[in-house]
Amino acid sequence: LFEFWTSNERIGLIWCTRNASGMMLKRLTAAQQARILELLNSLPSALDQNWREKMSLLNTLLPESSVVPPGSRHLLVVPDGWISYVPFDLLQSGPPSNSLLIERYDITYLPTAALLLRPQTADHRIRFPWTRELVAFGDPIFKGEGSQVIEGDTERDGTQRLRYSAAEIVDIKNRTSGATRIFLQENDLKRFFLGAEANSAFLLHVSTHAFADVDNPENSRMLFSPENRDGVPDYVFLRELYDLDLSRVSLATISACDTERGKIIRGEGMQAFSRALLSAGSSSSLTALWRVDDEPTAEFMKQFYFFALKEHRPKAEALQLAKLKFLHSNTKLEDPRLWAAFVLNGEGLTPLPAVVSWSSLALAAAIPVLVSLFLGFLIRLRSRRRQHGQHDS
Repeated sequence: LFEFWTSNERIGLIWCTRNASGMMLKRLTAAQQARILELLNSLPSALDQNWREKMSLLNTLLPESSVVPPGSRHLLVVPDGWISYVPFDLLQSGPPSNSLLIERYDITYLPTAALLLRPQTADHRIRFPWTRELVAFGDPIFKGEGSQVIEGDTERDGTQRLRYSAAEIVDIKNRTSGATRIFLQENDLKRFFLGAEANSAFLLHVSTHAFADVDNPENSRMLFSPENRDGVPDYVFLRELYDLDLSRVSLATISACDTERGKIIRGEGMQAFSRALLSAGSSSSLTALWRVDDEPTAEFMKQFYFFALKEHRPKAEALQLAKLKFLHSNTKLEDPRLWAAFVLNGEGLTPLPAVVSWSSLALAAAIPVLVSLFLGFLIRLRSRRRQHGQHDS
């Protein structure tokens, strides 16, 4: 566990493992801090061919590698102030290999270490295929595509149709074993989301446009399809998420740009979508630090849910494996701008609840029948042999 705090030119870090703990205090000069803030403000464009060298400027945030016991696999980060904008995936873990943190650890972020006091036990209950596993919203439509959606939105792509959004959700649906409820295009409505639907499954996925308002975080918002014929789109505002009940949700994913950006309030931390989702009761959330294009986002979610649903890996490990698959792909997908944006907040050390598929249930039901038929066949065969023996005698 790394818990940070910032105060003017000083950085504090309390670290602890199961068996040890310690504290680190560092002082940054005004020049050092200016360079760091300039780097963070330039993300993700700063992640060019020299991104490893540039990101090494942030290695000062980490303690000496010797404090972390060998074999450790999980890293929990509680950031503070401007450290909330740091993609810890891209920091170097130190000698001898100077590998990235994401290559050594799965990484989970927490708005406060107090969140660890939430009761989190592995749930081994059997869930049958009629259990609602996924509810998803996406592919919003609106009148006048290509024009400005709402006054004040400066993102020019904010009104572009998300061509891969529906395919992203359908692919996730195909990886589930339980019941699903999908709201796409004209059904992607705010009233369904704010109603009971968002809390009707343990997996909530929203693929849409989002706009972060760093000055007034309560006005940060997600785009939904218009309810009325006038074509004016609806928005779910950040402030509305706090009023939701997401107590049934194990993972809430907002597959949209800048959902992990917001105003930093002293003593409260980053006011972003992840904090609102956790406050509403979701065990964990998956959001983005910056803007990522539609197509690579859909591919990244495909990989993440493969590890989370098909291989049933813990949430933080599934995210790590998806990132490593991109990083080591030797394709354009290895670009950290396409994968390092995604961050997991909340509980990450347990898998998503497992659901028995219809095929597995049918096989389980068929086995006793097959065994009974086989035993019956053996009994009849033995009886015939006895009768044949008596006839011969």
